[in-house]
This record gives sequence, C-alpha cells and structure tokens, in this order.
Amino acid sequence: MPTTGGFQLVEAFVGRLDGALVGKRRRWSDVFKAQAVTAALEPGVNVSALACRLGVSPPQLFGWRRAFLVEPPARPGIL
Repeated sequence: MPTTGGFQLVEAFVGRLDGALVGKRRRWSDVFKAQAVTAALEPGVNVSALACRLGVSPPQLFGWRRAFLVEPPARPGIL
C-alpha cells in the first residue's frame, strides 16, 4: 500500500450497500418452538446438535429455551 508521510492509505469495501436485499426472516410457529424446546430439555441432549438437525441456529434454540424457562407458555397443550 502506498504511504504518504506518517500516514498509510487503506481502502475499505462495504459488505452490503444500503437498500440491498437482506435474507428473508423465517417465522417459526409456536408449536414448532414448543417441540424444539421440549426436545432441548431432555437429559443428555446436545442443544447445538439438535438445533442443526432442526435447521435453526443454536443461539436461536438457546434463546427459546431460556425464554421458556423464565416464563412457560400459559396455553394448555403447548408443552
């Protein structure tokens, strides 16, 4: 890279231009979330591996599980 005096020139690239399309957000049903959390709460289950098998990101499943443990669903029939 060319230098001028005590400064160094750096060229930066923007990863995404404003207005560029971003991937669609997926919406998971409450039933799917409940089934995933139920499976994640089973003893000995690797939650990260389960998330990968279900096609969700591990942090997403950990978040659903944490939310359930803080406040279980009020609707009967869900878990």
